[in-house]
Amino acid sequence: MHIRRCVTGLLLLVATLAAGCHGGGDSIMASVPPSGLTERNGGALSSAELYNPATGTWSPTGSMSQVRVSFAAASLADGRVLVVGGTDGSTTLSSAELYDPLAGAWSRTGSLVHARDLLTATTLPNGRVLAAGGLAQSILSSDELYDPATGTWSPTASMSQAREQHTAILLPDGTVLIAGGIDRGILSSADLFH
Repeated sequence: MHIRRCVTGLLLLVATLAAGCHGGGDSIMASVPPSGLTERNGGALSSAELYNPATGTWSPTGSMSQVRVSFAAASLADGRVLVVGGTDGSTTLSSAELYDPLAGAWSRTGSLVHARDLLTATTLPNGRVLAAGGLAQSILSSDELYDPATGTWSPTASMSQAREQHTAILLPDGTVLIAGGIDRGILSSADLFH
């Protein structure tokens, strides 16, 4: 990598779809905060890099319009990447951006209904994205759905337990398992989103 970044941040597979960078193969995108560094904006960055597994090299790509850390990301069906929420180092964000791997550029999309960081983002079989939990002024149990066709977010069913720093995975039957995290201590509970 060209910039030191922590291993707990975003590493996301980005399909370049055509004769874009790296010969049309797959690349891994990294846009994560520096590890062990004290920087302005609390370590939040706007830069992103692509890793080419075929050559073992990293290359810079377009920068996000908003510096952010502690955000979530999801790959959309059309190959774009949605990055949502997080913090700029002092303010919790509701903003979201889309990365176009063919253009190597970011564009703004609709904002969350409620700002949140330390959340998860999971692409559903219908193409929508579930943003679950996270932290604002308190730990959240609320969830939101992103519609890529309209670029808008809407509230949806809440989890039974507020949680941040959790994990979420799409199961083969199309439900999302949301597990662990923190809410007044480390959690062993889980929720299913249908």
